[in-house]
Amino acid sequence: PGPQLLSAASALLTPDPSSSPSDSFKATAAVGDSYKGAAIGIGRNYQVSFLPEPIASSLSRKLLDETPPLCRCELPAVRRLGRWWCPSLDDDGDGGCGYELERRRWTADGEGAGGEALTVPPLCQCGRMGSWSRGFYWCDAGVCDWTHRPKPPPTAPAPPSLQHHAQIAQEHARDVAAYLTASAYAPVGPFCFVSPLSDHGLGLFARTTLKVGQLICEYGGPHIPERLYMGGDRVVRVPGTSIVIDGASANSPLPCPLLFPAVFANHSSSHPNARLEAWPVLDGGPLDRSQRMMLVAIETIEAGAEVRFDLEEAQAVSDVTSPTTTTPLESDSWRSLRIRPPPPSTEPEPVLNRLAELEEAIVLKREPPPCSLPPLPLEGATLGEAAGAGVGGIGVGGWDDQLNKVVSFFSVDGAELSDAAWSLVATHLPGRSGRECRDRYAVLSGKAIADPENARAARLAQRAALKRSEGQQGEGQQGEGQQGEG
Repeated sequence: PGPQLLSAASALLTPDPSSSPSDSFKATAAVGDSYKGAAIGIGRNYQVSFLPEPIASSLSRKLLDETPPLCRCELPAVRRLGRWWCPSLDDDGDGGCGYELERRRWTADGEGAGGEALTVPPLCQCGRMGSWSRGFYWCDAGVCDWTHRPKPPPTAPAPPSLQHHAQIAQEHARDVAAYLTASAYAPVGPFCFVSPLSDHGLGLFARTTLKVGQLICEYGGPHIPERLYMGGDRVVRVPGTSIVIDGASANSPLPCPLLFPAVFANHSSSHPNARLEAWPVLDGGPLDRSQRMMLVAIETIEAGAEVRFDLEEAQAVSDVTSPTTTTPLESDSWRSLRIRPPPPSTEPEPVLNRLAELEEAIVLKREPPPCSLPPLPLEGATLGEAAGAGVGGIGVGGWDDQLNKVVSFFSVDGAELSDAAWSLVATHLPGRSGRECRDRYAVLSGKAIADPENARAARLAQRAALKRSEGQQGEGQQGEGQQGEG
């Protein structure tokens, strides 16, 4: 027994009536001297007649808990390292029936040691009492495949707290100020925003708590061939191509607005919390882009924390060590920075692990699961809405004039642009698609441009008509043969 039990027992020793008081003193002293290594006296004069109820109940529960269960060999199990094991198990973990049990402490009255309320283990499909091991209940005999994991009790919601109307108005004013401040530098995305509070100027911050594998935003901007790149910052190469994304629009013939917050994400090669992924576009046509560069979280990012990725891993074209860039020095102080984010957005739903779904759809040749990707900036915008971003109007500086400048920028010695080049032209004109740019330029130049999709449809129609005619000819020859035999 422990020291507390020895102290209680020594105080409750009841000597024999025929013994003298000195004998009782000797008995008490003998128990107290046990701490010094002295032997404890044995005999009727040294026995305890009763124990207090807490000590007696704890002893009975301990005896009940420590009763060895039977292993699958029908032998009493031995207890090692807080668990019950088959007695035939050797030190190397070999031999025996493989019995292992970590039974929760419970008693017949449903109360465990320390006054904690513990339930009786449930019964498995064999009717035996389940054994607790590694967070699950298992069949104690290992006969059936029954497992059970108890659900934790539901946590009661916190009671609502009363706030003064002045405090509510103050919080609302702070949210409005945070949103207006963020929107002054770049468009505020549903999951990110731009702030000047980074340790190296402007930076990208999480608007809400981001999960692992969650899409943050798209890394976009004017797309140009690498041969036309003359310098600048925030330039990333599209993997597997010679196309680069000019995030700062330093190489575009037009002053394109910065519509993608991801271009403000700073560099971190030691401890980045995000990465760039090239997502294939499966439902695009020949005049659309084949890939979209997406910024994805690789760890849980708290709201108000800065988002950084490795520019070198993302095949950045610009020099990430140049002092003119916004790349910070290698330090982890930015990871502890937290600023007040704008109020969270209610839509869209977060997108998780989308790249794996797209790759699986390509391998299995099937449609990917439906997903609500964030729309492109000004995607589907009307002419008036696009004019607000610097794209619109007819005449000098308008839609037609800007289109001619971009086409001249991409054209080499006045040659016609390919279908893939029209998808790049559209990235310089927000709110326009590659088809719209090609069709409008055909009207302005007076040239008829064959539609590759219509040409493909015409070829398929010709093949179908040829097969039908061949089938009709075969049926006619069969009929003539049957008439000859008759």
